[in-house]
Amino acid sequence: MMKKRLLALLMAAVMTISLLPTTAWAHDAAHAEGIRDTEGVEDVQGSEGDRDLEEVSDSENVPGEDAVDAAALAAVEDDGPAALAAATTLDSYFEGLPFIAETEPGSPSSTKKWKVTTLGGDTVLMSGNKGKSSSTSTLQLTFTGDTHLTFEYKVSSEKNCDKCTITLGSDKLVNGESGDQNWKPLELDAKSGQVLTVVYKKDSGVDRFDDCVYLRNFSAGEALVVTFHANNGTEDTAQQKVYGGKAALKANTFTCENKIFAGWAAAADGEVLYQDGERITTETSLDLYAVWADAYTVTFDNDGATATVMTPRNGALGRRPPPPAVEPQTEPPAEPKTDAASEPASEPASEPAAEPEPEATAEPAPASAPADNPDYPSAAGLNTQTLEAFGTDFTLVLNVTCPDQGWYKPATNSFGDFKLFPTDDPSNIFSGDPRILFELQRDLDRINYYYDSFENVEELTPRTIGGVELAGRTYKNVGMWWTEYYGEMPTGGWLSIRISGVDIEPGTEGDTILNSVTFG
Repeated sequence: MMKKRLLALLMAAVMTISLLPTTAWAHDAAHAEGIRDTEGVEDVQGSEGDRDLEEVSDSENVPGEDAVDAAALAAVEDDGPAALAAATTLDSYFEGLPFIAETEPGSPSSTKKWKVTTLGGDTVLMSGNKGKSSSTSTLQLTFTGDTHLTFEYKVSSEKNCDKCTITLGSDKLVNGESGDQNWKPLELDAKSGQVLTVVYKKDSGVDRFDDCVYLRNFSAGEALVVTFHANNGTEDTAQQKVYGGKAALKANTFTCENKIFAGWAAAADGEVLYQDGERITTETSLDLYAVWADAYTVTFDNDGATATVMTPRNGALGRRPPPPAVEPQTEPPAEPKTDAASEPASEPASEPAAEPEPEATAEPAPASAPADNPDYPSAAGLNTQTLEAFGTDFTLVLNVTCPDQGWYKPATNSFGDFKLFPTDDPSNIFSGDPRILFELQRDLDRINYYYDSFENVEELTPRTIGGVELAGRTYKNVGMWWTEYYGEMPTGGWLSIRISGVDIEPGTEGDTILNSVTFG
């Protein structure tokens, strides 16, 4: 009987404890774990109302600002830059810069505040009214001293509808830009007390692309300058401004007789430090010197049609080139045909020994019988290739039909791309030859990774390929002119179709190939 009473008392105690407020236990558990991780913070930020971090800190049962900062520092070890960005405040993002930053000034409880996030591995600012019809999101910077400010902005919105405007006082620096834009630099001189305002304004219609404006790479003071020296090449110097200490080096435009460009060095006689178009991070202005490597001049002759290219010697660009078509000769061509043991030493060099030379030189392969190359089989007919975006689960089944002859493809492709070459001789396919390249990337930033080095960029009318409308542009990059169509795929990832040296005007083979594309 006594045992039954004790058991009953014990059960009553357990039931009493179970009725205590769970928030107390949760509070202790949170402290035991070192406060919730930043992924939780992002979830709150992205939920209905888009409350920013400051508002989250003030809400019930959520740790204060100091606790979140501590949690962020702990979470960075596990989650990297994304975790840090999620917990970074506006004040800490702009720390050390000569202005006071406010988002949605005069509306402390606004649900449209600008946020700190990550994009393409960079910590950036993002407008806060994504998906909110007929709304604005405002960032205001009030300068505390005279300064020269540089930064970059990126608009990703419905074209001609959802717009970005940037003003300094009453001066409009950016007047209603829209569409899916690339990063653009902005440079201005500001006086103490002036106000820089960035506004993303949405209409009542649909949302397109990222539906926001991004900002990054804020730097007060003069822009850094990269000075390129031809170093015995053509011209003398060229310059590039670097904003925020980060940029992709613009493509080399210098040339050097009988030499090929190998990269950039920090001194006139230095080793290659940067490749052409490489992204750099610097805190100071730079002087870079062109490095020139020995090269062969190779001439291709196809039934009288000739083309000449420079080919690096001895792997000057990091890879061994194919052997030259004709070995440099210091003796008359007839010399190797002569048997020194049977011919007199005084035999004149003009002896008809040169007559059989044409017989020893192979005729160019006709279009109907191209040179046999197992590395580049014919692409005739239907080609099906599964593309995979590196570092993601995004895949895309590409179907493309090629003419019966004259088009070739690599026997093996990297998992993210598929190439087609319009040539009658696949034995000689080089890096600068005409091609159509299909490539799947994880996002638009990856497609635009080398955008800063593009020259003469011009936007084209969008083109529908495989039922998907793709944006278009032309540009020059690393000595090649490109036409590119690109866009987001319904199955995930972004497809880029780049065409160089191939005619895609209506009715051409290139146009027919693009029109044949379907996605599995």
